[in-house]
Amino acid sequence: MITLTLDQTKTYQTIDGFGFFGSYDAWWNNPPGDTPIVREWVDMVLLDLGITMWRNEPYAHVPFTSTNATNEQNSTWDKQRPFVKLLHERAKELDIPLKIILSVWSPPGQWKYNNHTRKLTDEKNSLKPEHYEDFGHWLVETLTAYKEIGVDVYAISPQNEPLFDQTYSSASYSAYTYVDMLNVVAPIIHQSFPDVFIFGAEGMLEQEHDEWTWNPPQRFHHALLGVNGNKHEGPDYTPASEEAMKDFIFAHHGYNDGIIATKPELLHNFWKAERALIGDERKLWMTETSSYKHVWREENALGGLDLAVAIQSALIHGNISAWVYWQGHEAITKEPWMYSLFNVPNQWPRHNYNVAKHFYKYIRPGAVRIGVDLNGGNEDLMASAFSHAQQGTTIVMINTSANAQAITLESAQRYRLYITEGEVNDEHVEKGMVQDSIVIPPYSVITLCEVKE
Repeated sequence: MITLTLDQTKTYQTIDGFGFFGSYDAWWNNPPGDTPIVREWVDMVLLDLGITMWRNEPYAHVPFTSTNATNEQNSTWDKQRPFVKLLHERAKELDIPLKIILSVWSPPGQWKYNNHTRKLTDEKNSLKPEHYEDFGHWLVETLTAYKEIGVDVYAISPQNEPLFDQTYSSASYSAYTYVDMLNVVAPIIHQSFPDVFIFGAEGMLEQEHDEWTWNPPQRFHHALLGVNGNKHEGPDYTPASEEAMKDFIFAHHGYNDGIIATKPELLHNFWKAERALIGDERKLWMTETSSYKHVWREENALGGLDLAVAIQSALIHGNISAWVYWQGHEAITKEPWMYSLFNVPNQWPRHNYNVAKHFYKYIRPGAVRIGVDLNGGNEDLMASAFSHAQQGTTIVMINTSANAQAITLESAQRYRLYITEGEVNDEHVEKGMVQDSIVIPPYSVITLCEVKE
């Protein structure tokens, strides 16, 4: 028998939110903005899935609110605005503390060496230093456009995955040019929007802490902190300024190469290494991952149970405050697509949606992770616990073994139990009240929510 004990005196990170990127459909598929079907979908993701963070891309038009771009863009602010307004206002009506965050895929093309927002030739797909200030003012323009429809953007990232040159919107920085850009851009943002956080560098967690990656290595968080671990091109490297690092949120993506998610067995040590690098006091997010197939377990592939392990690992080993999936929903795709969290019209299997729900719906913003001890347990059982001023205690447990796990709860609380037992079905099922003990079936995820008297 395993005994679970909570320790309210041990406190770790405070949760900012859980969520995903994008609208009812991918922006490049021209999703509807404010229609009855989209309104129904918005209620589902806010009330059933329980998102409290939503990520979006600003497209590189100059000015931001125009359709003037050096080349074709996937969307425009005119197309995005109705959905953003709907999502924000519905969350407000429901008293849901939704945080909207933005990540830039490419600065405007006319400020880059290749005069394009994408990597299509051998020309450098990078922002010219003489346009760093222009870029900073463009980011202010972007935040202003959101402000004009009533949205106070919570945080903005000046570059998504800064090492990747792609045929889609992208831009490349070395660890050092990223720091140089941030040193210029951050003060411009803070002057106009002092309460907006800046997050980054949104590179690969694995790239920052494994030796397989780049030669010379480009470790963005090391460079931001002035920590050895990079090679740079010359003697003029300037570390991140105090202004640039003011309330800066460190953010990683959960892939090993920008496409395939990092294997669960590797995540624990990578998150521990990241936390050791940045220290205990700095805030850390995971702002994009995907490639989890819509199955529960599958040899040589990642499925729903692996997604649960990935989220739990980031929470307990990285002390992350936010977890954001890549595309939430792609409506036109006919077959289960491992880069989207779920699909309603085509009724994909919902393993991943129901796994995410264990964290998204019940661990709310402001919850503080607390100490949890599994006396008699082993690495097959993962547990995290959170204390929230209004909702009380929430515990999420994952059983990754082929055996049921019997657990005694050393607690005076009564809990409502929710379970996803993926090899039986893919549902997210409420199982009633528990207090003294529980049994977690093989390969399953459960959540316990304190019942307030």
